[in-house]
Amino acid sequence: MKLKIDGKKIKSGIKISEILKELKINRETVIVAKNGVITPESEKVEKGDEVEIINVVSGG
Repeated sequence: MKLKIDGKKIKSGIKISEILKELKINRETVIVAKNGVITPESEKVEKGDEVEIINVVSGG
């Protein structure tokens, strides 16, 4: 099965870190939640998973 994120096809079973790399997202600027739980980048995404990429914003 393939997933589609931002119009790009990504195969299931891929690690979150690989998805971020494919989308050219700096891993130091985001938090990733899988199925509503903050998830380490080493986790794999499978069919039916819901993935949310959250930008971390800081300021003073």
